[in-house]
Parts: sequence; structure tokens; C-alpha cells
Amino acid sequence: MHELPNYRTILFATDGSDCAALAEAHALALARQTGARLEGVCVVDRRVATQLGALAPGVLEELKRDGQLALDRLAQRAHQASIDVGVHLAEGHVGPTILSEAARLGADMIVVGSHGQGTLLDVLMGSVSLYVLHHSSIPICIVRPSRQKAS
Repeated sequence: MHELPNYRTILFATDGSDCAALAEAHALALARQTGARLEGVCVVDRRVATQLGALAPGVLEELKRDGQLALDRLAQRAHQASIDVGVHLAEGHVGPTILSEAARLGADMIVVGSHGQGTLLDVLMGSVSLYVLHHSSIPICIVRPSRQKAS
């Protein structure tokens, strides 16, 4: 049986969603099994806040608060599992910022969730996980929700 590669730093990108929570479990398990440090990153896209800003004042601050809460939960879970962890709240275009943070932090692997919206919706809305997959020079673990089979 083959062993996992010797990862030193795993970057986990989160948006605080349910899909990210599933990916978080994988990131924590990989870090625990490999002894890697886990670096949690949440990227706030100012463009989204600007587009929503006309509807709700303070959207950027709310997105930052939500991102920090997701990172704080990650840090707590990592500490409970005795995993070395760092958390980083960043601003920018999500896909490119995940990759620049991975490079800055010396990540050996990126773990990211996928909402599994489907190809057409990914094309129309853009898929962060696909962007990271196609532009990364390091291994990527994309965690998708399971598909329930119809009875």
C-alpha cells in the first residue's frame, strides 16, 4: 500500500458554506494523517460586496465577519485535533487569491470544496474550484457533496 506524500503545508480555502465544511473535514484529516500544518484561507471578493452594496449597507464588513467566523471555527477544530494551524482573511478575486496565498504560505496541496452546481452554471457563474484546478502547480483536492441516488 502506498503512503501519502510528505505534505508540510496544506492550504484549505473556505467560504463558510456547507460544501466548505465537508472539505474542511477532508483538510483536517489530511493534515492529521500527514502531520502537515493547515493554513485556512477565506477570500472576500470586494466585487461581490460592491454589487450587493446597493441592497445592503455594510456588506463588505459582514462578509469579512462571516469569513473570520469560519476561520475561527477551523482553528478551534484544528487545535482540538492537535493540528498546527494558521488562518488568513484575504481580499481579492477568489481563485487567483487562493493561488497567491498558497504560494506565499508555501503550500504543498490545496483543499477546496465544490458546490457541484453543474457545468452550465459553472460556466455562467464561474467555478472557484475549477479555476484553482486549472491554474495551480501543486496538487488539488476538490471535495464535492455526495450525489443521492433517486429511489
